[in-house]
Amino acid sequence: MPNSDLVNSVVKALDILQFVSDRPEGVRLGEIVDAFGLKRPTAYNLVRTLRARHYLEQDAARKLRLGSAPGELLAGQRRGSLLAAAERELPRLSGCFPDAVLTFCELSGCEIFCRLRMSPDRPGQIQRPLSFLFPPYSTVTGLCFQAFGEFDAAGFERKYPFREFGSPLWGSLEAFRRMLDDCRRAGHAERREGDSELYAAIPCGGRFSLGFHGSIPAGRTAEQLLGELKTAAERLQEGVSGI
Repeated sequence: MPNSDLVNSVVKALDILQFVSDRPEGVRLGEIVDAFGLKRPTAYNLVRTLRARHYLEQDAARKLRLGSAPGELLAGQRRGSLLAAAERELPRLSGCFPDAVLTFCELSGCEIFCRLRMSPDRPGQIQRPLSFLFPPYSTVTGLCFQAFGEFDAAGFERKYPFREFGSPLWGSLEAFRRMLDDCRRAGHAERREGDSELYAAIPCGGRFSLGFHGSIPAGRTAEQLLGELKTAAERLQEGVSGI
């Protein structure tokens, strides 16, 4: 695109974002005025607009730094790429474990949403539930996010008080925390029923998890199956590691 076709105010705003991004210690409005030869009212209005949209923020010392919006854009891009990668990975896993239920879940706020699902009752079909929530204390997916997830612990406790939701299942908070520590050491959350049935959830970064529920195939151990699931989770994350 020829430079004459560029929108000058947008170019200036993007240049300001790059300038601030390169200076994590923060910059003052006067530095932006000097760096770009702008009139102070022009620089002020550009900065005010960027702050209103959370691309910039100002601290108590009146220094400007990047706000939350640039990170949210990258997170949105990564989320879309991760969901696309999961749409490719789940059918591959379903081909290996056709009798299992596979899920790909996302932590959003204090809720755990099932975004993708494959199950033997709908072979070969990726389901996209609209409002499928996982309970936080009674499912391995919920435990996985509590062990590995990036969530607001205080907000989570307000919404799902341990005394009401966790204590009937786990007894004391200390016992529950010990169980989460065990999950972190193992790198996943799991529950086994007998010698052949496995529930497992593998973290895929802080906001996603890969879930499995099914019988352990003949000729495989639970540890081998968990290893295959962890390899799949690693493939998902490697596919978006550059974003």
